[in-house]
Amino acid sequence: MSRTRSVRRPLGAVFLALTLMLTIFNTTLPARAEENSAITVSGLSLVRSTVGGENQDGKIEVGGYAKLSFTWDATRANVKSGDSFSIDLGANFRNLDFPKTTPMSILYDGAEKQIGSCELTRTRVVCTFDGTVDELRNSGFTSFSGTGQALLVATTSTTSQTANITANGVVTAVQLPAGGGIPGPDYGRWGSLSKWGGAIAENATSVQWGINFNTTSLTQDTGMVFDGSTNQTLTFTDTLGDGMTFSTDLTTARLLLRNSATDPAREAGDPIVNAAGEDLSSAYGDFDMTMTTEGSTATITVTGPFAPETNYFIVYNADFPGGSVVKGFQYQNSVTLQGLNQTRSAERYYVDSFSISVEMAAGFGGFDVTKLLRGNGASSVPDGTSLTVAVNYELPAAASAYEGWTAPGTLNADRRTGTTTMTVRVGQKTPYPSTFPAGTRITLEEDTSTASPAPDGYAWGDPVFTIGNRTTNTLTIGDQTSVAVNLSNQVTALGTFSVTKSVSGVSAGDKEFTFTYDCSDGQTGSLTVKGDGAAVTADRSFPLGTECTISEDTSSAEVPNHALDVPQDQTVTISDAMTPIPVSFTNNYTRNEGALLVRKLVTGDYQASSAEMFTVNYRCDDGSEGSLDVPGDGSEVLSPRLPAGIVCTITEDAHSAERDGYVVATSYSDTSVVISGSAALLLTVTNDYTRLVGGFTIAKSVDGDGASLAPRAFAFDYDCVDEAGEPTRSGSVAVEAGTAASVTDVPVGRCTVTERNAEVIVADQETRLTVDGQEASGPSVSFDVTDGAEIAVAATNTYTLHRGTFSVAKSVSGVSAGDKEFTFTYDCSDGQTGSLTAKGDGRAVTADASFPLGTWCTVSEDADAAQIDGYTLDVPQDRTVTITEKDQVVPVDFENAYTRDEATFSVAKQVTGDYQASPSDAFTVNYSCDNDATGSLVVPGDGSEVSGPRLPTGTSCTITEDAGSAERAGFAVATRYSDTTVTIAKGENPVLTVTNDYTRLVGGFTVAKTVDGDGASLAPTSFTFDYDCTDEAGESTVSGELTVGAGATASVTNVPVGRCTVTERDAEAAGTDLAAILTLDGQEASGPSASFDVVNGAEIAIAATNTYTLHRGTFSVAKSVSGASAGDKEFTFTYDCTDGQTGSLTVPGDGTAVTADTSFPLGTECTISEDADAAQIDGYTLDAPQDRTVTVSERDQVVPVEFENVYTPVPEPTPSTPDETPESSTPAPEPSTGESPRRHSTSPSGLPRTGAGAAGLTAALVCVVAAVPLLRRRRR
Repeated sequence: MSRTRSVRRPLGAVFLALTLMLTIFNTTLPARAEENSAITVSGLSLVRSTVGGENQDGKIEVGGYAKLSFTWDATRANVKSGDSFSIDLGANFRNLDFPKTTPMSILYDGAEKQIGSCELTRTRVVCTFDGTVDELRNSGFTSFSGTGQALLVATTSTTSQTANITANGVVTAVQLPAGGGIPGPDYGRWGSLSKWGGAIAENATSVQWGINFNTTSLTQDTGMVFDGSTNQTLTFTDTLGDGMTFSTDLTTARLLLRNSATDPAREAGDPIVNAAGEDLSSAYGDFDMTMTTEGSTATITVTGPFAPETNYFIVYNADFPGGSVVKGFQYQNSVTLQGLNQTRSAERYYVDSFSISVEMAAGFGGFDVTKLLRGNGASSVPDGTSLTVAVNYELPAAASAYEGWTAPGTLNADRRTGTTTMTVRVGQKTPYPSTFPAGTRITLEEDTSTASPAPDGYAWGDPVFTIGNRTTNTLTIGDQTSVAVNLSNQVTALGTFSVTKSVSGVSAGDKEFTFTYDCSDGQTGSLTVKGDGAAVTADRSFPLGTECTISEDTSSAEVPNHALDVPQDQTVTISDAMTPIPVSFTNNYTRNEGALLVRKLVTGDYQASSAEMFTVNYRCDDGSEGSLDVPGDGSEVLSPRLPAGIVCTITEDAHSAERDGYVVATSYSDTSVVISGSAALLLTVTNDYTRLVGGFTIAKSVDGDGASLAPRAFAFDYDCVDEAGEPTRSGSVAVEAGTAASVTDVPVGRCTVTERNAEVIVADQETRLTVDGQEASGPSVSFDVTDGAEIAVAATNTYTLHRGTFSVAKSVSGVSAGDKEFTFTYDCSDGQTGSLTAKGDGRAVTADASFPLGTWCTVSEDADAAQIDGYTLDVPQDRTVTITEKDQVVPVDFENAYTRDEATFSVAKQVTGDYQASPSDAFTVNYSCDNDATGSLVVPGDGSEVSGPRLPTGTSCTITEDAGSAERAGFAVATRYSDTTVTIAKGENPVLTVTNDYTRLVGGFTVAKTVDGDGASLAPTSFTFDYDCTDEAGESTVSGELTVGAGATASVTNVPVGRCTVTERDAEAAGTDLAAILTLDGQEASGPSASFDVVNGAEIAIAATNTYTLHRGTFSVAKSVSGASAGDKEFTFTYDCTDGQTGSLTVPGDGTAVTADTSFPLGTECTISEDADAAQIDGYTLDAPQDRTVTVSERDQVVPVEFENVYTPVPEPTPSTPDETPESSTPAPEPSTGESPRRHSTSPSGLPRTGAGAAGLTAALVCVVAAVPLLRRRRR
């Protein structure tokens, strides 16, 4: 029974919290305190839970976790020191953490005050008040009441819908979730891979991690075969997060068999082998296991004959380096399996067992914050470190709307929003010590700068708030509920580095050296270090793992007149939070020296070779002197090493600079220089040379009657040498006739000029050269070149043309020419024209003119003068001849061929209408002429013209088409002529056109679609038919597809006569058998296709009927009985199926299966229920089985359904004794989701089931008993 309390502000709010943590050992019960029966414990409820206390849907299973919630009220109990109240968990549950003593405290006047303690044993909680309650009661405070929660483990299965829990002497039947019952051990196929972690106790030194896998799931995901006899190897890679190391005790790393399809009821895992090489059981074959570690990564290899359809798991321990668990630290672990592309992770943490919860009046609620840590610096955070969390709130209405409630902290001017604060502690769950109206929106903000104590050697990361699986810092207050918030920070350990400096080669004295650093976390800075080797520590700290690059400022390290061997940058990794990482630098100095660097530049007309040397002398003010041989190609020459600071002067040896045929001017980039100790100073000596030069001209003239054939330009080659005979210039120059060309800037010396051959084929050439008017012999001339002078060379070429002519001879064929003369004209390329006459006797007649070689002449016959009546002259073509040889007479022959006059006619075929003729189509046309000439012409159908025979002019001919050649299958034809008679005329070729007009013969067909059968509703809504038609010659005419709806008809028209085939495409429907029938005009066709003739003007009727018959199956029911003898008793079952069918069947209790008397379409779900009243047996209580739901999923399937009735004799009442038997030391695995790893099977309803083994689970249980003393308010 629940009641609603009125609320007013108390002088002190009282909050009582009890938290109970599981241990794996047992203890004896403490002496009982004085139980105050006036203290009421009520409102008990149970939900399925994770080990961390998060609610889960579904049934509680044996070995799984449950959360018990309750309220307690001692306001009317006159509670005093020594009074107590208790909760006995009954036969089905135990505490998750026991034995344990936890303080019982309240908040009174804003301060925490202990008022007693609670003792936890296996199945019992006893909370006892101490003398503080007397003090509070004497001060007038009596409102001791509150709420609480406890995490439990289910130990015993039951089919009852409730579990009996005794609350301070009152037995209460508490409803079990999800319809009641606690299922016992059962096989459920796990997935291919999952990761879980064991619970962490308060003083734990290690945590157990586990890996689950199922062989059948692995076969489905990897293809590996597990048959129970063939060895297979599985390789797991397991990675630890911060704050853990792998245990070196390999005996704790073990492979266990959980259960299997053939052995589903196993209570706990059976150890097989460990990583130390010890076989723990031979019942399952010879297995081997190894575990190698490197840092935070372990490779676990298991080899053996894994059985099919079996659940296995691996466990191992990870130790806490500090020797015990860090409160609030989030320990993380992940695993991968070679060959399986999956990563599975889990997380565990321990929080302090003390917390406070608030009793909430109707319309009000609250929240709590659990403070957690991550990162490598978590172990440095002192236990109990506190931080401030800002609580920003927005009320649903103005604060004044909530009578008796006062807004906490600062309320803003709008009277709806405000802010307050709360203090949270690392590793503790802290409820906010008041309530808010339901619907209030809360936003939380953590200020890490308020951490107390302040961080030393570590840094706080940004806060992360999570509620359930959501990352958010905003929540909404519920009605009489408390929202659980996790607050986590990444804590990073910090370290630093130091720098030392040493110096060699010079005395550093008090000189300071500057260093800069640039770190991977973004920090930069500098520090100053003396050269005395003393270490200087950086002024900042860095997260461990940070890389810092330290560089010396070389400008601050310079020493005058000394060179520094600059040390390289150094990069260090911050790896120690206690000791700075040392970095040392050494500066090595050496005395400076310098040198002269001399280079020769040669400019102007002279080009020096790399082998030419120039002498440069140097003299210095310290007495040093010498000479340098400097090459003329610009290469630099270095002097010997010279002391820095002296002054040296350079001069060039004048004789070494002289060159024949040139004048030289010498200049210096600088003649004096001070020797530098850093780099050699470059001095450039430049010699600028000017060449002594003259030149010549070449003038060209052309003469003779062949001058026009001469080339346009003439080429001359010249070669010049200097006075020493060395080549200076050479080349060629082109000079056009009547012009002159000059060659200038020729070094003094001698030149030879030679004219290249300029002969032409059709003329004789004569060449004459002169130099300054003096004639020279031959095609070449040589002369001296002097400084500033220009020599005149003249060259004259005289060309005389070669000449020839041609002759004409005439011959005649086809007629006698007699003395007939034939006239010819000629037209030549040199401009000459003329004519000549020749008889037809073949004798040659020579032209009366001559022509230069290369001339071409076109000779033409006068065709009109050559005609002979009654004959046609094949007029000979003009002839063109070329005079190619000197004194040549080129013969030209003409022949006149005469033929008798004839002509012909042509026929063309035109095809119109529906028929389209191909190029290969041929038609026969006959002709008959009045000169007795007859015959036939084969005319193509593409319109091409076909010529008739050659006939004498004046002949008359008549044409007719052969009717058989015009016929085409499937077409009617009409023929017409452009003309039927033609007369042969010279020079004409009349075309007669014969036109065939064709009309196509066509028919058609229809397709009607019908759907039938009990599976007709599953059939498609439309059906597709393919059709292919050919004409009477077998050629394809039309094809396509036709879509017809059920009960509809579709037509195909204008189909050329011939034959068609219609085929229906596959229209099968899942879960049915299909029978398809086609009929043609009422006659049934065989198969899915029908072929038929298309007749002109007719329409063929096709009917297509698809009959769909549903696939069906059924189920059977078998009944077994335990705990009593059923004899011949029969058990009645009813079923109710989703296809609308219902019924019943009677089954004997001997396990014989009885099949239902009907069948059901695939996909049908049937719920089968037992008549529980008819199943009763006197003297026994019946644990009635739950309804079963089955799905018919395969054709002709009989789905087996088994029911077991468990009967228990009605016992005589006996007092119960708590079970203090120690728990098994073998833990059952727990999945990373927080579910028990016992089972992942499917319940009869088809829903997934999960569970854990009843023995060996190591996890944390929290039982929170909280009191909020609330002073009753008076209603106004």
